[in-house]
Amino acid sequence: MDTLDGHVYAVGGGKAIDIDPGARTVAAWTASSGSLPGADGAGTTKASVVCSYSGRIWLGGIEDETNNLYASAIGEPNTWDTAELEEGRAVAVGVGRTQAVADAVVALCVSSTNALLIGCTNSLSVLLGDPAEAGQLVPLSQSNGCSGLNAITTASEGLNVVHCPEGLYLAQPGASPTPISRDVLTELIQYPRVYRSDYQVTLIRDPARHGLHIFLSQESGSTHFWYDERTGGYEAGAGGFFPEQYPFTPTCAAIWQGRVIIGTSDGHLVEFVDDGSRSDYGTTAIDGYFTLTLVDEDPYDNDTIVDHVYGVLGVNSGDAELTVYGGQTAEAAYDSTERWSLGTFTLPQNPQRVYVRKRGSALALKLRNATAAEDLVFEALEADVRTGRPLSRSGWKPALAVGTPCSVPVGSSGGGSNTGGSPVSGPGAGSVPYGNYASGAVSGAGSTPADPENDGGTVTVPD
Repeated sequence: MDTLDGHVYAVGGGKAIDIDPGARTVAAWTASSGSLPGADGAGTTKASVVCSYSGRIWLGGIEDETNNLYASAIGEPNTWDTAELEEGRAVAVGVGRTQAVADAVVALCVSSTNALLIGCTNSLSVLLGDPAEAGQLVPLSQSNGCSGLNAITTASEGLNVVHCPEGLYLAQPGASPTPISRDVLTELIQYPRVYRSDYQVTLIRDPARHGLHIFLSQESGSTHFWYDERTGGYEAGAGGFFPEQYPFTPTCAAIWQGRVIIGTSDGHLVEFVDDGSRSDYGTTAIDGYFTLTLVDEDPYDNDTIVDHVYGVLGVNSGDAELTVYGGQTAEAAYDSTERWSLGTFTLPQNPQRVYVRKRGSALALKLRNATAAEDLVFEALEADVRTGRPLSRSGWKPALAVGTPCSVPVGSSGGGSNTGGSPVSGPGAGSVPYGNYASGAVSGAGSTPADPENDGGTVTVPD
């Protein structure tokens, strides 16, 4: 995967994914013009290598077109029509042209001199400039190839290092690859090319420790190497290689907040610590969860209702726990301080429909392992969703505070006068205030003012 303009683009296994970390969305990567190489539908491609270079997204490792490279239009990662004539159009390298790499592309990496290093199974090349203009494809070696997708990296001082079946090499545009390990180390760091498929090679520089991790993973018995830059200095024959073995098998690695984070074959994320204070590999469970796509049916001002969900978990997965959150807006549904929990449900490993019946203006679903010590292998989630009336979008209003109860005016006795408020009148003795249902009848001499609703007779007031 690689990034361009704040989006992360990933390919592999026939899929093409567009990740927007800012919006927290994952979508099928689909071309708006032309098509992704080998695409047979939305979010598909036969490419297995992706790289961001010179304002374009580059794709290689394409099934049935292993020697070819394709690049999007400049600044437009969804534009792939190579027949367009506009400046900065999408381009192809090796498709019906004289410029072509020698064999199958397996890795791409941008050099410190703003060139594109192309690692093939048995050769290395470099692309200089923009191929839509006067770019050049220059071979670096026809005898050394790249070990795999993650076997090229940028080392200190902008140097590029590549692992080949023949060992570790320094690769620079305009020069043949320089062997770093060949003259001092051959055992374990090299392997016959025929066994290429038995190794998963990952190179990653550790900036905090000033060295290079060389992970040479096999199914069993793997030996890896730490290359110390302060000892070897990326010079041929200078040494600096230290063999290492771990209680796990590395499958990938990345830099996060200046630290090397390693993914393992058994589903762990690990990092190295210098003081041994956290040597607890495999004993501390990882609390992992997925926040799934937003559920917000059109129109915007209506509620969304989820009736049932159907979760598909992998064969090695434990049960999953699904929490439904609601928010007045899409942003609020993802904000832990603004959203509200509508309920938590268990999705069993054996797939079945689960009744949830929850509603809100916008809904977000969070999936996690139901038991901390068990793995969560998530494949798909389906939901029955419908539009409801706009009950939640406007938000709830707080109830009014209860005030002092209203008092009923009390009438006076005798004389026909009343000090309690609007009096009523009628023939007969005594006076009573209109509407006085609390004090009962009032008696005395005098006249009673008229009741506009009862024009005559004596008003009888219940006690």
